[in-house]
Amino acid sequence: MAKIQWDHSSFLKSTVSKALDGLEEIARGPILTRCKEECPVDQGTMRGSLGVERSDSEKAVYIGGGGASAAYILRQHQDMTLNHPVGKAKFITDPIQSLSSQIPKYIEKHIK
Repeated sequence: MAKIQWDHSSFLKSTVSKALDGLEEIARGPILTRCKEECPVDQGTMRGSLGVERSDSEKAVYIGGGGASAAYILRQHQDMTLNHPVGKAKFITDPIQSLSSQIPKYIEKHIK
C-alpha cells in the first residue's frame, strides 16, 4: 500500500495569504473610505496620507497615516478634547470597529 504524506505548510501559507487578501480588501475599500470621511481635516496632507499597508511577514494589515504628518495624525486621532469642525477623533479606530463584523465575509470570499 502506498504511503501518502501531506505537507500542510504550503496549505497554511496559502490560507494565511488569502485571509490577508480579504483583510486588505476590506481595509482598502469600506474601512479606508470611512476613515477619510471621518477625518477631522477634509483635505490636505493628513487625509491624503491615510492608507493601507500589508505585511505578509507579520501577517497583518495596517490602516493609518504617516510620513511628515504622523505625529499630527496621532494627536488628531487620540485627543478627544480637540474641536473638529469636520470629522471627529478616533477616525481610524471607529470605522474599523463598526465594520469589523464584515471582516469574516471578506476573508471567506478569498478563502473559498
